[in-house]
Amino acid sequence: MKKILAFFAAVAMCAACFSCDDDNNDEDISENVPETEEVGDTLVENKFRTYEEKDFKTINVPITFTDEEAPVVLKSCDIPDIDFGERLAPCKTSDDPSQFDPLRDRSYTWTDENGVEHKPESTYMQVLDTPEEGMVTGAVKYGDSIYMTVSYDNFCSGCHEWSVYEYDINTEETKEATTIRIQI
Repeated sequence: MKKILAFFAAVAMCAACFSCDDDNNDEDISENVPETEEVGDTLVENKFRTYEEKDFKTINVPITFTDEEAPVVLKSCDIPDIDFGERLAPCKTSDDPSQFDPLRDRSYTWTDENGVEHKPESTYMQVLDTPEEGMVTGAVKYGDSIYMTVSYDNFCSGCHEWSVYEYDINTEETKEATTIRIQI
């Protein structure tokens, strides 16, 4: 049985090899190709297809307008400016806050027009006692509520704390649902 199936497969492959069309169309239909192309030391001109008026035909498309409502429903919700307060990021209160300095690993320097070499100075260590305002980093709607993720790590390299706030569309009330804190 396997020999018969193998024989039929071989016949089908041979038939497929010899059933191809030998008509080669020399017209090159290409878009955004320069008119000439350099190949080694020679210049080769590309062939472009030219169209005439007889190559085009008019197509009449009937346009129908309907008074029915579109099958798409669009909704919008105006969310007022919400104050998420201020907090100190966990990385600022860690044992070694310098490990979160964004410029800590940057050892580059630059030279100004007077030949003076400069190294970037980070202001991170100066703002360790300054709480950051909450910043919305993402939002999703579920039912009649919008859940927003708020970050208080606006200056750190890496985010270590998020708060999830729930905004009720009907009552326009905002409350903190949970806080996610990653201590490194």
